[in-house]
Amino acid sequence: MMKQTETHVDDVYVCFLPFQHSQWVKTKHDTVNRHVDAYYRDQLTALDTVVDGLHIIGIEIGNPKRYKTEQLLILHSELTDVLTTYHEQRLTVDVTVLTKYLDDEALLALAWTIESSAPRSISGYEPELPDLFYRLAETLELPTSSVTERLTELLSSLSGKVTLFNAQERCQLLPACPDEEVTAVEWQSAAHVSEVLLLPLDLTRRLPDLLPLLLALTDWPGAVLFVCYHERQEALSRIARSGITVEAEQLKSAVIFDMLHYGFQYNAAPIVLMIEDSTAERITTYGRPLNIKDKGHRYRIQTPDFELFPSAQKRAGQLADGRVELAADCYEPMAHYYHKPFSVVEEQQTTPAYFKYQIYRSMFQKG
Repeated sequence: MMKQTETHVDDVYVCFLPFQHSQWVKTKHDTVNRHVDAYYRDQLTALDTVVDGLHIIGIEIGNPKRYKTEQLLILHSELTDVLTTYHEQRLTVDVTVLTKYLDDEALLALAWTIESSAPRSISGYEPELPDLFYRLAETLELPTSSVTERLTELLSSLSGKVTLFNAQERCQLLPACPDEEVTAVEWQSAAHVSEVLLLPLDLTRRLPDLLPLLLALTDWPGAVLFVCYHERQEALSRIARSGITVEAEQLKSAVIFDMLHYGFQYNAAPIVLMIEDSTAERITTYGRPLNIKDKGHRYRIQTPDFELFPSAQKRAGQLADGRVELAADCYEPMAHYYHKPFSVVEEQQTTPAYFKYQIYRSMFQKG
């Protein structure tokens, strides 16, 4: 959807257009109602107009009586495109029509998608979201000088201990990573850590994508290590934290290798979580199985699990050679070297925020 720049716009009003006019429910906005009536009466192909500084956008939803999970995922995707395009303007998303056809969970899921991008912008429905949700969402949208600064401020607003690694500590933590712009932040949510999460974060990632994760980790007795870096594809040969040579096809592999070494110091089986750019609604897991399969199937998200079996023989051979070769998106060499259980989760960025939250809760809180 193209953003209209030739006409002055003060407010953006988003509504949903069913297949038939009889399914439409009037809003409290007379101007919107008039243009929606014209849309159906004149059989227009789209509703996207600016009137007296008000930009009215209609999202066609077909027949909501027949909605399945697949149609809901498409609706989330279309809505996200609009919210991303107009997030810098005052937004109103009127969901009055949807309250007639969608159940409570479907409405709540849409509310998560809307409010995480444009807090307190819903009309026609009052979602029950925790205060922490809005506090985090509003904080994430504020301007800041760096991703690390914002992340540190965000974590400091939660209970627990936040540690920002200085340059010397970062070099000790990630010796295999040559990028001087790499930063590392640890958040320890409890005095006693029973689980550890490792999150390599490409600096191109939008921090609002972390909102459902941080909410799911509330009251979680664990530690999270965030490593922010600029991803690039190039051959690397560096001395890793373990003291051996790591040869990697991309920076991410070297970062994960060092993060695992750090995570195992907690005497736990670490979980590596990567938020990936993708149009697929998929969560891929490697290594130690996690308790997310049932939730994933419920939300039509694929969650294939398979076990990595570390090989003592291969590990001994690699140690003798004094090197580990890491191919892109291949975790077997790490399992062969560390010879300890861990999990790798690749979570797609396009997954709706509410679905992410539910799956993260299954992953971390076993519920």
